[in-house]
Amino acid sequence: MASGWRDTRAFERRRAAVIVTVVALICCGVAGWKPALLGGGCSRARLTAQVNQAQQETDASKEQLEHIDPSLVKYTEAGRIATGFSETRGLALARDGRLYVAGDQAVRVFAEDGALQGEFAPSAPPHCLAVAADGAIVVGLKEHVEIYGSDGQLQATWERLAGRAYLTCVVPSGHDIYVANAGDRAILRYDRSGQLLGLIGQKDDTRGIPGLVVPSPHLDVAVGSDGLLRVNNPGRRLVEIYTPEGELKASWGRASFEIDGFCGCCNPTDIALLPGGRVVTSEKGLPRVKVYDADGNLEAVVAGPEAFAKGAKGIDLAVDARGRVFALDPKANEVLIFEPNEVAEQ
Repeated sequence: MASGWRDTRAFERRRAAVIVTVVALICCGVAGWKPALLGGGCSRARLTAQVNQAQQETDASKEQLEHIDPSLVKYTEAGRIATGFSETRGLALARDGRLYVAGDQAVRVFAEDGALQGEFAPSAPPHCLAVAADGAIVVGLKEHVEIYGSDGQLQATWERLAGRAYLTCVVPSGHDIYVANAGDRAILRYDRSGQLLGLIGQKDDTRGIPGLVVPSPHLDVAVGSDGLLRVNNPGRRLVEIYTPEGELKASWGRASFEIDGFCGCCNPTDIALLPGGRVVTSEKGLPRVKVYDADGNLEAVVAGPEAFAKGAKGIDLAVDARGRVFALDPKANEVLIFEPNEVAEQ
């Protein structure tokens, strides 16, 4: 994880410690216990009972949050592909149906049936990748981009980015390649030669752009057939829509534990586009994948927390021409494939 980002594991440990401390204070003070007990300590049995009750209430709340109305779930899991990596970071689909997966220090290529067809090794661990219309494979490493041919041979290496660079998404689109730099909270627009053309998403009061808030390394971008960019703004719980020149056209989303909102501190983490401007989103904390229409109205749930390994986050997404959703479970090191129910029922 890049420097400056919260160590989520340490944070969870601190939060657990705070909960236990608060429970202890409640049972020693607010609950009517005599102040003298503060000197001698709380009864272990009572404190244990309070902690157990708090845990039960937390578990009940979690179970309630994880429950999804079955009528909203309009996709069926159709298969899983094991990546074989110990650390899987990203996935991409080619037009011919092949699946490309980034992990450890390699990119692996899978056939539609999940059979491993080959792999190649970039110069450093790959963080993200995409396949251009001409078959070129664009790979984002932590601080720079490398481009490979369909045969896995290196074609170009771009200049390394300075500062807090941490690349999390690359998207070829026509003559441009968009790169999400979570470290510097911006989308970078390049031409195919690696020449920087502009920055998108940085705070600019004169243009009415509030700025991307990226508390953890999860920044994504997708380009629609209309040429507009959809960018997640996780700290604001929004999906924003930009022109290639960086003009903010619209945004939608809200912070909520309700199924149509984005929960936690920073969601959605990943996005992908379906025909008609529909947006597929994924979340961490409460792992779930959903589909929204072009205006940001919830259309369907693809999968809930039960589909993913416990603690899964950074669920990278891709979609194919059949409307299937490919979701990476980086905790299980698997790619999950979901079909729309109308397709699965045929």
